[in-house]
Amino acid sequence: MVGTERVGQHLCLIIHSHRPYCFDLNEIMALPSGFRFRNRFDLQWVHQDLRQDIEATAGKRVLLILRDVDNNKLIPFRWGHLFNVETIARVVLFDYLLGDRVQYSNNGNVIAEEINARTELLTDRHSWLPGEAGKRLTSPSVFESDVGAGLPVAEADNLSVWGNCISAIATAPSYLRIEFLKVVGLFNTKASVRPWWTRPY
Repeated sequence: MVGTERVGQHLCLIIHSHRPYCFDLNEIMALPSGFRFRNRFDLQWVHQDLRQDIEATAGKRVLLILRDVDNNKLIPFRWGHLFNVETIARVVLFDYLLGDRVQYSNNGNVIAEEINARTELLTDRHSWLPGEAGKRLTSPSVFESDVGAGLPVAEADNLSVWGNCISAIATAPSYLRIEFLKVVGLFNTKASVRPWWTRPY
């Protein structure tokens, strides 16, 4: 089935737009580059060719992809760098440092076209994607890929890119009423400036 499609430059983690997983995106999108984040996946959602030696993926780049369950679209949104992969019983923990964000247009119509094109790109390379609209994915959500390496990116502190990426994520109905915040500064609390603040989208 999917056993012949392992080889790739980076690891992909699909985060689904249903509860409780959808709430991970609020933190992932808010935190600046270099901050640590962890995702957990049951071993059954890891590609079958990776299960025996999943810890060996530590050190790889990781592409985070939202699966919009309602519209059956795939929205790559941020890169990270895996520094620890650990299996505890049947749960795999992926620890990574957050990096650049994937760029989207500031035009809603163009964003829709970009999402369609990126969904098609992933579907062409990985035959089990994107799944069936309105239903949970029953195939791997963790897999190696070469899709995404050429996607346009920008540094995480670019607010325009951040806002456009949020607009792409918000095309998923489950995010229409979720308020995203952006951490725009972190400072030493002993300094004479305010320690941190957030800016509403």
